[in-house]
Amino acid sequence: MKRVFNFSLLLVAVLVIGFASCKNNRSEPPQPNPDTTKEENVKYEFLYAGFLEYRNMHGQQMSMYEISFVEEGVLKGKSILKKGKAISVILAVKEATTNVGFRPANNTYTKENGLMLNHGNRIFSDVYDVELDGKMKEKGIGFKDDAQLIVGDGGKVTFKATDTKGIKYTISVDNATYTNIGKFKNEDFSLVPQDKYANLSVSGNKKLESEIIEDKVKAMYLVTKEETISGDKLMAHFVLYTKKDASVVEEGNYTVGRSLTANTFLTSNGITNKETKLGIMVDGSCLFNTKKEGTKEYFNKILHIASGNVTVTASNPPTKTEGDISFIGKSYFGHNIKFVYTGSLKPSAASPAPMRVLSK
Repeated sequence: MKRVFNFSLLLVAVLVIGFASCKNNRSEPPQPNPDTTKEENVKYEFLYAGFLEYRNMHGQQMSMYEISFVEEGVLKGKSILKKGKAISVILAVKEATTNVGFRPANNTYTKENGLMLNHGNRIFSDVYDVELDGKMKEKGIGFKDDAQLIVGDGGKVTFKATDTKGIKYTISVDNATYTNIGKFKNEDFSLVPQDKYANLSVSGNKKLESEIIEDKVKAMYLVTKEETISGDKLMAHFVLYTKKDASVVEEGNYTVGRSLTANTFLTSNGITNKETKLGIMVDGSCLFNTKKEGTKEYFNKILHIASGNVTVTASNPPTKTEGDISFIGKSYFGHNIKFVYTGSLKPSAASPAPMRVLSK
């Protein structure tokens, strides 16, 4: 299983990230003086906006947001009508709790209070070219330090900036809407009560398989049967790392985190695209249920496991092929979870790749 972290532009379904690669024998056109600005004669409309993820920066938890615009006339519904430009603006806001509306607070954001611009060799907010095939090619130019993003009441947003090539942008919209657009988007942000999933248990598994990861550990993938609780049918997808030669999920206490070491219970890194025909998966441990549309199955609800304690206890020594896996902890958005699995600790003889469930 490949652990993936992706902080590039998050796109609506019609757009696909691409990378510019263009070489020819023509000489490069003269570049404008960076101290000379030119007002861009392009009109933009709202594309999408919302919460991306929490991120620890300099010892502080920040809420990451993205607000994006696209050149007028480029999109009509899900159809691309012409080539054009798009602007992605990234914010990192220090908050005690993220706004339930998945939006940053009304404010004028600059480099000093959360607007993410150019940091060393890394560019966060940037200009993109939208191609007819749906690819978005990052220009890699970024914006100067005096850029401003003004978030107002309702859907009012204004972005004022000059890129590092000297092009000046003034973009204003009044129809911005905010959603959970990041890789943890399938998890309910607010649950009432908060302890709704704090007493789950299941006997027997739907699937228990294993594979060797990077010749370092054996990953045990446990998918439990469905259990109905508070009106929801939920399954667990647990990922536990053991020693390479382990034949069962070994008993003991497991460290909950992302370390590629034995006796680690892998936390969720969200929904992530994988280079596989099998679609999209959750990278790590979670509770989930699915829904079907036609012949395809999609994630419906996910509780991404973020922290806690895990104990594996065998019940039939000396073989230790049966027992309990007990988890007590929290989901990504802080919901309390207690889950106890009772059943086989021995993976099936035939062990394909880890569980993957398609997701919209």
